[in-house]
Amino acid sequence: MVLEVDPSKRRISLGIKQCQPNPWEKFVETHPVGSEIEGEIKNITEFGLFVGLTQDLDGMVHLSDLDWNKPGETAIKDYKKGDQVKAKVLERRPGEGSACRSASSSSAPTRWRKPSRS
Repeated sequence: MVLEVDPSKRRISLGIKQCQPNPWEKFVETHPVGSEIEGEIKNITEFGLFVGLTQDLDGMVHLSDLDWNKPGETAIKDYKKGDQVKAKVLERRPGEGSACRSASSSSAPTRWRKPSRS
């Protein structure tokens, strides 16, 4: 797919992924908001965890969604890269393509429960 044409520089920008189905569309169909997922922690940053949702997609668990009994900066120390965690899909921002917000959780219907590991 042609993304941009710059005649003055004699350049054409092409994109391959734009010709393929958006993996977020399939994820949203099979994992609606409120559904629980299990995945591996791929990265830990100062603002939260990135959990592998599928082979190609990661979701973010913000510090404020890690534990309701501890501050996020303390709770994040309980996790390490490679841990398997359960999380709940809290939102998906339409049109942004790569935004999925999750909360670390147990299978309880309330978010006030301590996060669980698999």
